[in-house]
Amino acid sequence: MPDHSSPEDPASRTAADLAYAAYGDQVKIDSALCKKLAAEVALREPTQRRVDQKLNIERRSNVEALLAHMTGQSAPKPCKNCHKGHGPWTQCVVYDGQMCGSCTNCWFNASGSRCTFHENNHPQPQTLFAASVAASANLMALQPPALSQSTSPNANINLSADITQWGLSESTKQLITQTITDVATFSRRDRFLARIEAAAKELGMRIAEYEEFLRTPEGMAEQNAALERERAQNSHTQATEASMADAPPDEILS
Repeated sequence: MPDHSSPEDPASRTAADLAYAAYGDQVKIDSALCKKLAAEVALREPTQRRVDQKLNIERRSNVEALLAHMTGQSAPKPCKNCHKGHGPWTQCVVYDGQMCGSCTNCWFNASGSRCTFHENNHPQPQTLFAASVAASANLMALQPPALSQSTSPNANINLSADITQWGLSESTKQLITQTITDVATFSRRDRFLARIEAAAKELGMRIAEYEEFLRTPEGMAEQNAALERERAQNSHTQATEASMADAPPDEILS
C-alpha cells in the first residue's frame, strides 16, 4: 500500500498529503487535473464547516475541488454562496484557469454554475474560442483510435497555432492545451466516459440555470402564465365533459 503519511515539515506537504490525511484512501487521484493539483504544495488545510459532515470524496470532480481548495488562492471577497455559509469548507478558494472560474466550494457536488465567479456569469470574448476548442476535442473523441492516432498530431499543431493568435491569457492557453493533450491520450473507453461526464455536468448546469430563471421576475411571470393557461384548459375540458354528461343521448349522437 502507498505511504500516505504527511512529511514532518508542514511547508513541504503536498495537497495529496493533506487529502489522504483528512479523508484516507477514499481519495482517488486518477485524472490529469487531480495528479497536477495533488503534486502541488498545500497552502491550507481543508477545514470543513461542519466537522461531522461526511463528504463524497469518491467522485472525481469532488476530488478536484478538494485538491484545488488546498492549492488555490483565497478569494478577496467570498462568492455569494460562500458568504451564505454554503459549501463544505470554510474558505472561498479559486484556482486560476480551472473549474470554469468557480470556487472550490461551489464546484463540489457539481454546483459550479451557481458560483458568482463562474465564467457563465462573467462572459468573456475568449469564451467563443474555448468553446470551439472544446468542440474540436469532442470530435477527436468520437474518432476511432487508429484515425485519432494518425490525425491528432496535425490537429494539435494546427490548434496550437490558432491558440497563439487568439490573445488568450496564459492560464487559458494552458487549460486548452492540457485538454487537447488529455483527450488525445485517452483510450476509447475513457473518451466515452469523459463525454458522459461532460454531458452530465452540462445537464446539471442547464437545470441550475433553468431553476435560477424561474426565480427571476420574468421566469415567475412565465410560470404563472403557463399555470393559468393550464387551469383554463382544464376548466374548459371539465365543462365540456359535464355538458356532454348532462345532455340526452340523442343530442350526443347527433
